[in-house]
Amino acid sequence: MIGRRRLIAMPLALALALALAGCGAPAATAVVQSAEPTATPTVAATATPAATATPPPTATTAATATTAPTATTAATATAAAPPTRAPTRAPTRAPTAAAAPRPNGTVPAGWRVYTGTAVPFVIAYPPGWQVDDSDAAKGQVAFGPPDGQRALLIATSGTAQPGANIDVQRDAFYKEVTKSCSASGIEYTGQETLSGVVFAELVATCDKPGQPLQAYTVGTGLKGGVEWDFVIISPYQSFNQNTCKCPAGDLETYFSPMLSTLNIYRNP
Repeated sequence: MIGRRRLIAMPLALALALALAGCGAPAATAVVQSAEPTATPTVAATATPAATATPPPTATTAATATTAPTATTAATATAAAPPTRAPTRAPTRAPTAAAAPRPNGTVPAGWRVYTGTAVPFVIAYPPGWQVDDSDAAKGQVAFGPPDGQRALLIATSGTAQPGANIDVQRDAFYKEVTKSCSASGIEYTGQETLSGVVFAELVATCDKPGQPLQAYTVGTGLKGGVEWDFVIISPYQSFNQNTCKCPAGDLETYFSPMLSTLNIYRNP
């Protein structure tokens, strides 16, 4: 508990031709002579014609080897096919930083924005106003002008309270903030939704000796069971249109526009 806030993937085939050859020999020629010489002239024997040589057989030409089909080389196949690429990994992206919380609604021109961390809320406040977060560790942050005549306090318990009732919690908070009043009285009560949280509210007067009468607006809401409170302090005579009898008092000029920008972005 932080007081009131903390808060998070072919071989070549060669054809060989074989030459086959044959050859033959011619027969010898014989001469016949008579035994006794006679007057009869010698008749020459008819020569036996030489045997006709049988021509050598023609060599059978070796069958022409069928040229083996040209194999597609692995290199050619590889070149023809598109290269296979490893799946491309998507680049790793750094996690996107969470967007900074922004105030709700419209921020009036010239106003500044406060973003709390120990007390996790955002709100816009008027120019010239000051922020006091010296008690942020206790769950409290205050806003107000230098004269100290008016102020807005945002606070949280930082602790879940299952079953808590906002009206009961509001009344207890009211008693706490009016301890220093010598006298106080509740003028009216109601409810208002701020930053998606329903707040039970009341407006009361606070009388302190030697000081002008003050008006207090107290509100209590539960976000996820964690109590959040606010209190507005203003001189009663300038508090709102009814008390100042004017077009706009402090409530209409400062506090309502501030609370309309309130963004309670998480619990402590």
